[in-house]
Amino acid sequence: MPRKAHPRHAYLELHEGYYRVTMGVPVKLRPIIRSSRLKRALGTKSLIAANELKKPVVAEFKARIRSAWEAIGGQPRSELEEAVGWARMLSDAREGNDRYVDLIEDEIVRRTEEIRIEYARERWVDIETDMGLEQVEDPILHENSVERAEKFKAVALGKATPISLHHEEYLKGLKIKPRSLMDDRRAMQIFLQ
Repeated sequence: MPRKAHPRHAYLELHEGYYRVTMGVPVKLRPIIRSSRLKRALGTKSLIAANELKKPVVAEFKARIRSAWEAIGGQPRSELEEAVGWARMLSDAREGNDRYVDLIEDEIVRRTEEIRIEYARERWVDIETDMGLEQVEDPILHENSVERAEKFKAVALGKATPISLHHEEYLKGLKIKPRSLMDDRRAMQIFLQ
């Protein structure tokens, strides 16, 4: 197993005396991002300055990779992929007038709530009831989790479809030159951004 980089050196590389941010791109995403590594020069020779300057660049690179995963239908075992599976199951149940439609919808709502409170911080608040003051747990939700939960629910209930879900299958069916295929993938990536 490869060694993990020290946090001070994570994502940093010394190139010709200057630091730059570098991040590997998963193999499945290389046709979309058109690179095996994302790199950006920081223009500094100081490790301390590089550690401060790298933070927004690393966040940008991670967002770009996350966006590319969404462009191909989600990361393996991702929430988006799970939501698509639930949507197919719900669609099949509705088409067959299955009696389990309500059960499937309840499970989707339960899973949505799991995602929504995933990174929540807990706090206790006092609520006045008929019997006096009572302490109740009140989660402080993380805004990213709320957004992810809403996206999951919309896709799982069939109210939204990831725009690029079937894009790779579509491209495989085309009989065009590889350069045109790359243009199509690039156009999809630009459209999704």
